[in-house]
Amino acid sequence: MSLLDASQQLMLSNLRNQREPKLEGIRDWILSSSYRLEQSPRKKNVGLLVDTSTDFVEAIAFDIGRYSSAAIETMQQIKAAEGKLYASGWIVIRAYYSSYFAANTLMRLFGHFCTNLEQRHIAAIHEMASLYEVPLPVSDKSRLSPGTYAGRYSARDGSVVLRSLHGVGGGAHKQFWFAFKEFLDAFDRDIGDCSLSKIQRTEARTSIRALLVALCQKNHPNGNWLSEIRNAVNYRLEYGAWHPYANSEILAEDLVETILEAFSNPPRFRTTDVEAHDILRSMDCCSYVFSWMLSSLKQLSGFSKGGPLHFLQIGPFALFV
Repeated sequence: MSLLDASQQLMLSNLRNQREPKLEGIRDWILSSSYRLEQSPRKKNVGLLVDTSTDFVEAIAFDIGRYSSAAIETMQQIKAAEGKLYASGWIVIRAYYSSYFAANTLMRLFGHFCTNLEQRHIAAIHEMASLYEVPLPVSDKSRLSPGTYAGRYSARDGSVVLRSLHGVGGGAHKQFWFAFKEFLDAFDRDIGDCSLSKIQRTEARTSIRALLVALCQKNHPNGNWLSEIRNAVNYRLEYGAWHPYANSEILAEDLVETILEAFSNPPRFRTTDVEAHDILRSMDCCSYVFSWMLSSLKQLSGFSKGGPLHFLQIGPFALFV
């Protein structure tokens, strides 16, 4: 599949050699102060220059192991309730969270991420700015502040750019899917740098754009449609997903079958009818994101040089033993 061909070329290559990470994620890396600053950190963005790229990739690997394990374990727990044909509430909620964890994993595989920075992380960045005699903004309104940030690591120049998502509005999940949509847009552009045939590039871009359409449907241009479905089922008890399953049209076993296929098949949309039920389409989208993540992890593991000690083998893949 051309999407996986592009994924193989665009993944961070240093992940192939990564064994058990010692740094506990990107947030821990920020606290470690293994970077320098050349420009003043401002409210909306900050650029960090990595001292040793290995340390940052190690932090990314930790996050990948953590998020992918959560995605896999959550999907593995999805099953139909015995004797309750239309009980889909927990299936939908678990599928959503699995796709959320999987999307976090995918971003990091390609050097992107979305994370929450607390005051202690902001203080660490400010301390490093002072150490390198980089002036901080005079006004508190212009300084970095805690919140949700989208980031991207460039292996070419060893830079990490963080951008505040405060202006997106909404809660953490809405902000995350906005960042994931931006990642997909960047991935679409980066396909042009892959050594693929014209047909393969077109197919890969078609796959990415189909996912973007699915995430942005029903007037959700920021890509947070799945989050809205989760809210409808989890908080507003809609779609007949809970007893007494009023006007429910979806069999739980059909949803579970979609999940099971995501474990063994490459990513593809099974529900192509734009008029299909929202629950069916959301489950299809969740499965697509999960399948892309799992297929990418298998690719990475296949090219790894860490053997049984590779971070994927002792992390998420241990869930399949």
